[in-house]
Amino acid sequence: MGGATAMTSSKDLLQKVWGTYEVTRNSLAVVDEALEKGDPSFFQNTDFPILPQGQTKEVIKECHAELADLVTISFWAAFERFVIDYVQQKGVNLDNVKPKDLADPLRKKFELSVEYWRFDEVLDLFKPLVGSILVGDVKNIKKYRDFIAHKNPRRKQPAKWDPERTYDRLTEFVQKL
Repeated sequence: MGGATAMTSSKDLLQKVWGTYEVTRNSLAVVDEALEKGDPSFFQNTDFPILPQGQTKEVIKECHAELADLVTISFWAAFERFVIDYVQQKGVNLDNVKPKDLADPLRKKFELSVEYWRFDEVLDLFKPLVGSILVGDVKNIKKYRDFIAHKNPRRKQPAKWDPERTYDRLTEFVQKL
C-alpha cells in the first residue's frame, strides 16, 4: 500500500514530469532556432544532416505534438497512482472494524480491490472534496489520455488537453486533498 511517502512522491512526480517536458520542449525550440540559422556544425553527429532540406522542420513539428501526447500519458500515470494510493491509505482505518477477525481480511480485500475499481467511479468519490467541475475536467483528461494511448480509430477524438492545462488541473486536484 502507498502511504504518505508514496502520495508525496506522486505529487512530486507531476512536477518532475512538468520539468522534463519544459526541458524537452525548450530543447526542441533550440534545435528549431539552429535550423533557422542554418548552422550545419550544430548538427554534427546527429541524424539531422541526412534529412532532406525542409523535412527536418516537419520532424521537429511532429516531435512537439508527440511530446505533448507523451507528457499527457505520463501526467495521467502519476496522477492515477496518487489517487489509488490515497484511497488505499484511507482503508487503513478498516483495521478498527469489529469483530477483529474480520478487520484484517476486510482491509486486505479493500486494498487489493481498489486497484480494479472503475477509475471514473473513484473520481466521483472526490466530488465533495474537489468539486464536480474539477472532477469533470479530470474525467475529460482521462478520456483524452485514453484516446492518445490507444489510438482506437473507431472512437471519436475527445477534446484535446494541452500539457499546461492538464498539469494545472491534475495538480489542483491533488492539492485539494
